[in-house]
Amino acid sequence: MVLNDLFVDGKIYFKKDFYNVYFKNISPMLETYRGIVYPWECDMFNHMNVQFYVSKFDIASWQLLGQIGITNEYFSQENRGMVTMEQHIKYQRELVAGDLLIIRSTLEDIRDKSIQFRHKMYNSIKNELAAEAVLTSIHLNTMTRKSCNFPAEIKAKFQIALNKK
Repeated sequence: MVLNDLFVDGKIYFKKDFYNVYFKNISPMLETYRGIVYPWECDMFNHMNVQFYVSKFDIASWQLLGQIGITNEYFSQENRGMVTMEQHIKYQRELVAGDLLIIRSTLEDIRDKSIQFRHKMYNSIKNELAAEAVLTSIHLNTMTRKSCNFPAEIKAKFQIALNKK
């Protein structure tokens, strides 16, 4: 084995093949975050504090929405917004300072005024699921502060994404 190879589960992989073996076939999820656990994000037990799981999942949410056309430009031009009404996080493995992370995300459901999506946070070196979040968000008219229907073109993009699952 050379330094450019990885030894995993009794097999040797070239680094370029590692992504395909371990992440490409996980599911039709989109990579929405890539980063590291910084020491200042850890609690007194050297585990990433829960507030930073939420923060990283929030970043992933905006990346996912942006891929479907729900962008800052859309919000300002259409006087729209998104608010998360429900969030469930399941913690699977502890993360510590220096761990490298990938979040992969997918849409779960679309309704007239709401969407549900799922994020999976992986320790990208160990290929372990660290946490999973399911969020329900509401489409909002920022002038009236009331929920409103998604435009047909955005809902169509959601449907395309859901059908790829």
